[in-house]
Amino acid sequence: MESNKILLIRPKPDEKDRFILTTPLSLLAVAAPLFNNEFNVKIIDAIVEGDYFNTALKEAEDALCVGITAITGYQIKDGLRISKAIKTKFPDIKIIWGGWHPTIMPVETIINSYIDIVVHGSGEDTFLELSMALREHKDIKNIKGLYYKQNGKIINTPKRYLREIKKLYDLPYEIIDVERYIRATALGERTLDYRTSYGCPYKCTFCADFLMSDRHWYSLSAEQVVRELVNLYEKYNIDSVLILENEFFINKNRIRQICEGLIKHNVNLKFGNLNVRANQLLDYEPEMLELMKNAGMKDLLIGVESGNQKILDYIDKKTKVGDLVKLKELTSKFDMELFMSFMIGFGHPDVSIGQELEDILNLVEECRKINNKQLIFISIYMPYPGTELFNKCVELGLDAPNTLEDWGNIDLTKTHSPWISKNIEKKVNMLNNYIFQYISDQFEDKWDRLYKGKFKFFLKSYHNILKKVALFRFKYRFFYFPIDYYFLENSKNIKSKIVRFKLVLSDKLVRKNKVKAKINV
Repeated sequence: MESNKILLIRPKPDEKDRFILTTPLSLLAVAAPLFNNEFNVKIIDAIVEGDYFNTALKEAEDALCVGITAITGYQIKDGLRISKAIKTKFPDIKIIWGGWHPTIMPVETIINSYIDIVVHGSGEDTFLELSMALREHKDIKNIKGLYYKQNGKIINTPKRYLREIKKLYDLPYEIIDVERYIRATALGERTLDYRTSYGCPYKCTFCADFLMSDRHWYSLSAEQVVRELVNLYEKYNIDSVLILENEFFINKNRIRQICEGLIKHNVNLKFGNLNVRANQLLDYEPEMLELMKNAGMKDLLIGVESGNQKILDYIDKKTKVGDLVKLKELTSKFDMELFMSFMIGFGHPDVSIGQELEDILNLVEECRKINNKQLIFISIYMPYPGTELFNKCVELGLDAPNTLEDWGNIDLTKTHSPWISKNIEKKVNMLNNYIFQYISDQFEDKWDRLYKGKFKFFLKSYHNILKKVALFRFKYRFFYFPIDYYFLENSKNIKSKIVRFKLVLSDKLVRKNKVKAKINV
């Protein structure tokens, strides 16, 4: 009998375990139609599995196929490591890659000898049809959205567009250990991740999302969102949700129906990371914003990108610098906080990197005067192949990798553009990992949630000292002699190693208890 088991793997995103805990929503989305068509789906997540490599090898033994997701950077390298191990031990098992990087660079991905098939674009229907064909030993040439090798040649089938997805199933959270992903955040003690839509219709020249979604936006109905959230709320006793998606506020009527549905069902949840453009909410009526507030929508993620209008026009953002200030004034009236995301290093011929950074800091300062509850993050722009801005960056001297292995060696926390100096990189890291965290009042709220027990007083005193130094550094743009920053980073590294050790220990204890249970039986 042909195997009915599908193994889906999320490799390690970072070599140094600087991971951010998130639920593998993309893998759950791929798993949903498989799960509903009687496949046995197993998800292995390197972020929470203490010994994921050996666990994946063991689970692969009786699998029909193995699916691996990968974003640009170390996850490719780790994905190739597990692909090689599985292919070497089980040469007949099909290794299928999907996700952001394989979609952006499918040819470079499929060339690798340890990869049999690439799913190009959104994989819900494609992976289901592929799995059914493999199970029934049928030809895959008529399945849309594939790259594969046949007799030494690369074959690619017609593209499957996002709008062609037949159905968006409820995510099967029950196939993962949900408790591993529930954590304390600034929103609540039991926060879980969720997604209500896919894609983005906008045309920012730096963004590669259109390669996944073809600039279409596809959403769950308000009824499905309410049903799923009610289920998660009741089943897992969560008190908050992080919405991980590109665009949340495109359909105002849908937002209204979601809010009304949650209030009707008496769902007491706080919502964070709601992705919004700077000008999207400016036309919302006060009654609508009040409804959103009452439904628990609190933390908005805004891709500001820059505090310089020339840069915003250069990347075709279609917003004004002043829109952020207007949004900050508006949301402050309804107790909504902003997570402001910026980028630096677009390579504009008339705007220096130093000017980009200074304009961002000036804009942040203006927003702090309105309300000092916000999170801030600056990314160093990483040019992505296939985007309009990528070609301009190559003309400026960008030496981009051209193989899958080389892309796997890319460290996304470091700069790779020759016009961005190491000094700028150090300033940005210091701002993100230290100064921005301490100059916001929102960080003090996190103290009360995260720091408990007999050491709470000492931890708060320690952080109060760092806050005063961070405020001084921000006010005077003083980034020299960062002894305080280095001390903080070493503390974080120690904490990260402790977390990883606990995961490994927990994983070993689980396996040991399973063995004991079998012996007792």
